[in-house]
Amino acid sequence: VFLPMLYDLVCGDVSEWEVAPRFDELLQGTGVEVVRGEFVDIDPDLRELRVRGPEGGGIEVMPYDRAVLALGGQAARPAVKGALSF
Repeated sequence: VFLPMLYDLVCGDVSEWEVAPRFDELLQGTGVEVVRGEFVDIDPDLRELRVRGPEGGGIEVMPYDRAVLALGGQAARPAVKGALSF
């Protein structure tokens, strides 16, 4: 997310993709693969990751040269009456 442009997004002056482009679009043509799923295990000797897909199911074994594990997050929504309306 490009924070300086959040005001422009709220005002409707820019599109969401300009403020928060998708990683797969940013990395297109770089040889970097974005994989979304649940990290299960890593074997550094064999240079393999084990990942369960985002919808569950089986575990995929993926070889790697370099790996970046990026943890996801969820916004905290306090239990304040009316908060979800805003």
